[in-house]
Amino acid sequence: MAVGGVVGGVLLDLFGSLSLPWSVLVLALPALIVVISARTHGFPARHA
Repeated sequence: MAVGGVVGGVLLDLFGSLSLPWSVLVLALPALIVVISARTHGFPARHA
């Protein structure tokens, strides 16, 4: 968590507040890929 605070501070200092939405997008894309793959492979649909 401390590293995230440091990285956020550096982004704010270097690029301003407009860098934060882009950094969130960069972090959210891998999380979305993990969620989609877990839904597909980790929780297969029941076949009754």
